[in-house]
Amino acid sequence: MDSKQLIAFTLLNVRDKKDSFQEIKEKDELPKKNIQVTLSRFEPCSDGFTVWIDYTVPQENEIIVGTVETILNLNGDLTLLNIIGTRFVF
Repeated sequence: MDSKQLIAFTLLNVRDKKDSFQEIKEKDELPKKNIQVTLSRFEPCSDGFTVWIDYTVPQENEIIVGTVETILNLNGDLTLLNIIGTRFVF
């Protein structure tokens, strides 16, 4: 599994779906964070592996936190199954 591919896949899907995430308005500015992408769960399935990716993605005035559920096939390709997230806006 290529870590750069994993990060790019996550960032692309967060960008495309972020408008559908729950938004929480914060009174105070949240601490600045770097992009964090971690594998939280990994299970074999009929198509390869189901992989859960937890992420924290800072944007201009928000931090988006959530999980991406994917299928990793035996060729190393990722397919999105589901994505959830929360946008903390300040």
